[in-house]
Amino acid sequence: MAKSRLVFMIMIGVIGGLIFIPFFGKINAVINPFEVELSIDIFEPGYTKIMLPPLGEIKARTHLSPLGFKIMLKNINLESAIAEINNFNEKDFVVKLQDQFKQAIKMLVYRLLFLSFIGGGILGYIFKYNKRNEILICGLAGLLVVFSFMIFCYKTYDYNSFTSAEYSGTLNNTTWLVNLAKESMEKIEELESQMENMAKNIYLITEKMNDKEVFGIDEEFTKILHVSDIHNNVTSIDFIEQIVEDFDIDFIIDTGDITDYGTALEGSLLNRIEKLQCPYVFVAGNHDSPTIVEKLKSLNNVLVLENEFVTLENINILGIPDPASKINDIKPVGGYQIERSVEEINELIEKNETQIHVLATHNPNIAKAFNGKIPTILFGHTHTFGIEETAKSVMINAGTTGGAGIRGLQSSKEIPYSMAIVYFDRNDLNYPKVIDIIKLYNIRKGFVLERTWTKNH
Repeated sequence: MAKSRLVFMIMIGVIGGLIFIPFFGKINAVINPFEVELSIDIFEPGYTKIMLPPLGEIKARTHLSPLGFKIMLKNINLESAIAEINNFNEKDFVVKLQDQFKQAIKMLVYRLLFLSFIGGGILGYIFKYNKRNEILICGLAGLLVVFSFMIFCYKTYDYNSFTSAEYSGTLNNTTWLVNLAKESMEKIEELESQMENMAKNIYLITEKMNDKEVFGIDEEFTKILHVSDIHNNVTSIDFIEQIVEDFDIDFIIDTGDITDYGTALEGSLLNRIEKLQCPYVFVAGNHDSPTIVEKLKSLNNVLVLENEFVTLENINILGIPDPASKINDIKPVGGYQIERSVEEINELIEKNETQIHVLATHNPNIAKAFNGKIPTILFGHTHTFGIEETAKSVMINAGTTGGAGIRGLQSSKEIPYSMAIVYFDRNDLNYPKVIDIIKLYNIRKGFVLERTWTKNH
C-alpha cells in the first residue's frame, strides 16, 4: 500500500470520525432527580456549558481538548426531588450524584468512540476505500483521534474553572435568585394561613351584605371567577378553591401567566388545579409556553383556548393567547405580532356567527382592540386591578391573583392578591350585572371587597 494512500485514508478516517460526533454524539441520562442531555460541542472547544432553559447557561473554560461539552437540563423529576429533600443527607447525596454522573460520562465516551469508528469507516467507504482492511484503517483512525482528544480532556480538566464561569440570561442574577428563594420560602407557610383566613372572612362579609338584601346572590345568576397572573404561587390555588366553594362559582377564567418561565418543572406544580370543583378556562400569557399549554390540556377540568370558542352555562367565550406563549421566550411581543393576532381574530369572528359574550386574553393591547365590539373583556398582565366601562364594553383586569409570584414577596410596595367575580343574569347574558372586586393584602392590612353594579345592568 502506497504511503500517500495510507496518509489520505487516515485523514479521511479522522474527518469521518469527527463529523459523526456533533450529529449523533449525545445521550440522555438520569442523574437523580435531574434528567439531562450530554453532548459534544465542536464549535466551542475547551468549554463546558451547562444549559438551563429558559433561564440561560453557565459556561467555563475547563480543559484544553479541541472538543467542548454541553450538559442540558431536560427535566426535574418533582417526586424524586421531594424525596431527596425529605431524606437529605449531604454526603450520600453528593456521592450518589458523582456516581451517576460518572456513569453517564462513561456512556457518552463509549458512544463517541463507537461513532468515531463507524464515521471513519463510512466516510472511507464513500471515498472508495471499500476493501475490508481499508475500511478498518479509516475507522481506527477516527477512533484513535477521538480517543486521544478524550484522554487530553481528562488530563487537563479543571473543575475549579467554574469559579470564574460566564453566566447568560436570568442566571446573571444568580445571587439575587438564591437570596430570593431563601426569603420567599420563609414566608410560604405564613401566606397560606393568611389566605385561608382572609377567604373565610370575605365570605362572612358577603353573607352580611346579602342578609341586608344589598344584592341577592341566587340561582338566577351565573358566577364567573376571573383570575390572572398567578406566577407559580401555588398557595393562591388554595385561595381560589375557597372562593369557588364559598361563592358557588360556576367556572373560572384564567387570563394567563400562570408560570414564570414556562418550564416543565413549573408545569408539574399545576396538578393542584384539578382539585377545583368547576371548569377552568385558560388562555396563555407571555410567561407561559407550549410546554405549559400542553400540561394544562392534560388536566381533566381545564379548557385551554387558543383562538377558540367555548360555551359554558350558555355563555360564549372567545380565548386569545398572548402571541409570546407560542415560543419559549417570556418577553412581550412587539406591535406587529399584536396587530397580526387581532387581524386573525377579526377574521375568525366574521366567519363565525356565534355571539360572543366574553373575550378572555392576557395582553392589554389585544383587549383594547376589541373594546366596544365585545361586551365583557377579561385580561391581565399589568398586575394592577382595574375596571373600565364604556358605552358597549366592560373591561376587567384581574391584576395578579398570585401577588406577582415570588417577586411580589420582594417588592417594597405591597402587591395585593386580586381577582373578580363577574355575575351574569341567566335570563340576559348580553352584559354582566354585577362585579365583585376582591383584593387580599397581608395580615396587617386585611382585604378589600367591593361590589360594583355595571352601568348597563
